[in-house]
Amino acid sequence: MSLLTEAPSKIKKFFPSCKLHLKVLRDAEIPSWQELAIIITDLNPDEAFDSLKQLDYSWWLETSASLNLVNIHVEFE
Repeated sequence: MSLLTEAPSKIKKFFPSCKLHLKVLRDAEIPSWQELAIIITDLNPDEAFDSLKQLDYSWWLETSASLNLVNIHVEFE
């Protein structure tokens, strides 16, 4: 399964009412860096970062290890 098709269901487990946006952002100073997904949530910051930590440890850290500086980012409504 590709990362782009797998990511939404994995993210929704921890952010069930979030909006997801896919953006590819590049930094000219760090050529290998990219932004993959942005989670927009109405959770308070503590809850959002706890959820992001759970997502990281249950799926993202292992999945992203071979992707070279690809990130999932949280923004707030």
